[in-house]
Amino acid sequence: MTIIERLERLGLQISAKDGMILLHRNLSVLTEEWKGWIKAHKPAILRELRDRVAARLGVLAKTHHVPLDDLLDWYRDDIEHMTRIDDEGLAWLVRDYVKFRSFYRRESRTLASGIGG
Repeated sequence: MTIIERLERLGLQISAKDGMILLHRNLSVLTEEWKGWIKAHKPAILRELRDRVAARLGVLAKTHHVPLDDLLDWYRDDIEHMTRIDDEGLAWLVRDYVKFRSFYRRESRTLASGIGG
């Protein structure tokens, strides 16, 4: 059982924001012992949350026939935010990216080449 699965069994919903762990639902189960345990495992919890998003993106990449590396590169700075997005919302983001991929990529290259020169 993963760390997050262990917390979810308590009825908690876990996400991340700005390097912090966000806990939702059933907060009454959070004893001081659990709070200490969560703090002690914070890096592993954050890593697991990011890995979960990457796995969800992997499934969507196959569904939408786009390379996973491309999605991970595009959403690199948004992975933590994506821990707070449900499956439907994440699927919408990927569909949007696939639909406008050439535009998004062209726009980002144009912005990058215009910096400092």
